[in-house]
Amino acid sequence: MAVVIRLLGLPFIAGPVDIRHFFKGLTIPDGGVHIIGGKVGEAFIIFATDEDARRAISRSGGFIKDSSVELFLSSKVEMQKTIELKRTARVGRGRPGPGAPGVGSMYHCIDSLKEEERYSGYGSSVHQDAGFFIQMAQDLTLGQERPGH
Repeated sequence: MAVVIRLLGLPFIAGPVDIRHFFKGLTIPDGGVHIIGGKVGEAFIIFATDEDARRAISRSGGFIKDSSVELFLSSKVEMQKTIELKRTARVGRGRPGPGAPGVGSMYHCIDSLKEEERYSGYGSSVHQDAGFFIQMAQDLTLGQERPGH
């Protein structure tokens, strides 16, 4: 029987490979890692057996990419509900088209990166990475006049 574990504290620079590495030796089926992200660095991991889930929970307080992660027993219902809430929060009631405000705008991307950097709370290395990507995005827009400025 598959068991779902909720992970909090995942840094936004970590991916499924990092999560699988953290749980090395435990069986996570293909498609068993669901990264939500957000300000709390949330992810759900499905384990193949109760025993693997029990052993996974014992790794709570461990580190992924130098960030301490907390692990909690969860359920498929909670995971699906969270995924759906995040999906609707990101795209509203429908997927915005290219003419929607902020969609397809490099400046919107830069502002989002700055906002994420300000509130990430994952330590200086993440702030440095975010700063690098902000500068890179700004460099890509050189020569373009920022709307409204």
